[in-house]
Amino acid sequence: MKLILVLLVSDQAAQNVLFIKEQKARLGKIDFFHFISTKEMEKIGKKVSTQIAISSGLSEEHYKISEVEEDSLNHICDILNKDVPLDSYSYYIVNITGGTKIMSLSAYTYFNSQNKSKIYYLPISKNTINEINSLSKNESINIKEKITLWEYFTAYGIKIQNKNWPIISGLTKPFEVSREILKSYRDEEKRNKFLSITRKAHSHGLRGKKFNKDKNNVEFRLWEDIYSLVELGMSYGDATEISKDETKYITGDWLEEYVYYTIKDYLNIKDKYIGCGLNLSKNETPNEYDVIFLENNTLYVIECKTDISDSSTGKENRISYLYTNTIYKAATLKKEFGLKVNYYLFALNDFSSLSKDQKDRADQLDIKLLGSEIIFDEDKYRDYIMNMCK
Repeated sequence: MKLILVLLVSDQAAQNVLFIKEQKARLGKIDFFHFISTKEMEKIGKKVSTQIAISSGLSEEHYKISEVEEDSLNHICDILNKDVPLDSYSYYIVNITGGTKIMSLSAYTYFNSQNKSKIYYLPISKNTINEINSLSKNESINIKEKITLWEYFTAYGIKIQNKNWPIISGLTKPFEVSREILKSYRDEEKRNKFLSITRKAHSHGLRGKKFNKDKNNVEFRLWEDIYSLVELGMSYGDATEISKDETKYITGDWLEEYVYYTIKDYLNIKDKYIGCGLNLSKNETPNEYDVIFLENNTLYVIECKTDISDSSTGKENRISYLYTNTIYKAATLKKEFGLKVNYYLFALNDFSSLSKDQKDRADQLDIKLLGSEIIFDEDKYRDYIMNMCK
């Protein structure tokens, strides 16, 4: 008996990758894979079916792509009859999660017309597969397989540019350093000192650049200031030079590493399912993401900010422009990752003081907020992380 997987294609590429991985694990050898797609999905620069095949490790001779007119029931049925003829020596496993409603309806009707097929649907945000061969039988099966970040990104045509990922040595400092810095941030006076010095580093264009005590044309006072951060938890590898990674670290990367370490520990996530400071590129457009991880095959993206206040707006209304700009940028970037992405903004500002309009704006954009009122309390922070994926 020849075993054929049929997959309807849409922008929700990860669902098909997960389905393929799960069926391979359950069924063993699968003889052929057939993608039912559209011209829009397969256009240059997108090629969703091909990306799914690459992510799933399929060789070209083991799959075929058929393009249909997504809103034409007759055309879809004609293509199915032509390219996926039902025969007596084949068994069909069909995933109708993707595609348009007309495509799903057509495929369901076509393959459910005989008893040599199983039809499945993967609900969004649920780690289950539903068998739907009949209205009276809607069996839900828990998914056992997990897709990695590489598989997820590849399915969406996203490239990971970090050469050392997922090797943990790519992080700048041990966890203890970021933890000590966070302790300093709990003290308002120390926090203000840290921010004042790191803002100077930003204004001198030092972020991501090597800072040499003897060679750089920078005021000696700035060098003393930056080195004084040792008192607030920072550590340096060299007494006469601050490396490129260290200048990035003191100007904000320490927080994303703190969040990375704690999430990895609290949720027991392996390296291939989590990344820190990932440089991702789609259609030659690069973007950097602070912390990204997969849990229960759902993507979580966290942007980390040590401060999003506007010094020019007055203390009573400090969180304004930068806050708004940050969440709108986050809402734009999250569209790269499919329909359902859990996007968070972690910041060392007290979000309990946000206005109703500011909170509503984040809700409308589906951006979840976590501020210093939680992050500064270790027990509350741990509880939040432990429950964020439930």
